[in-house]
Amino acid sequence: MTSAQRQGQRVRRGTAAAEPRRRLRLSPDERRSQIVDHCIEILSERGLSVSTRDICKPLGVTQALLYRYFPSRQALIEAALEKVFAHLWRADWSHELETTDGDLAARLTAFYTSYAETTTEPFMRLFMWCALSGYHVPRRFAVPLTDKILRTIVGALRSERDLPALADAPMMHGERELALTLHTGIVFLAIRRHIYRWSLPSQLGDIVALQVRTYVPGALDEIVRLHSRVSGDEMTVRILEGPSARGKARKRAQTIEPTPGHEVARLHKK
Repeated sequence: MTSAQRQGQRVRRGTAAAEPRRRLRLSPDERRSQIVDHCIEILSERGLSVSTRDICKPLGVTQALLYRYFPSRQALIEAALEKVFAHLWRADWSHELETTDGDLAARLTAFYTSYAETTTEPFMRLFMWCALSGYHVPRRFAVPLTDKILRTIVGALRSERDLPALADAPMMHGERELALTLHTGIVFLAIRRHIYRWSLPSQLGDIVALQVRTYVPGALDEIVRLHSRVSGDEMTVRILEGPSARGKARKRAQTIEPTPGHEVARLHKK
């Protein structure tokens, strides 16, 4: 290559570098969605303390442009969390949990396999960052954990052993913990995959089935023991909560779930 050719290359590179980076022309809705999606990505990696500068730079947009779409940094974060957490429940999951057709273990396996495989990395990592930042996702976005999952599992376990329905006897603290034993085991699969980033099979059905088969026999024995009141008082305290509670239990239910200690204190005031 001659000296003139090398000089020409340097000139062309300098000209390209001097040209401003062109932003892809997007409609306002598309641009807003792009900013939210990028915000979800960076928040899930770095937490809720990232600055607007950190969000804008990789996108090639200015902070002034960002504030045209979101009045504040908090408004942008709210939009990102809303997109990730606002639609946490699929209608078919209720049917899978509440149906009485087939074996209990098979029903729980079908639900939790779908639940575990639907959980995404942004969901799990943002849920973690929110918890560490004191941002209570369940209260903000009404995650239907107790009412749609735990109560349904308890009701199914009771039905298997011909125990009183939840409409007649509110859920006990011990029963809630019993249902959480299975739920947290399944959630830990998602934590292993998306937080620890361990290698797991692409299909989690076999692992879920293993956990459910291990859980169900012991859970059925334990729920009978709870109803026999052989266990300690703490475990047999009735938990009055959630929109599905009936009668007086429904009237006394709180939007924010009471802790076992609060419930014990409330009962002793009577």
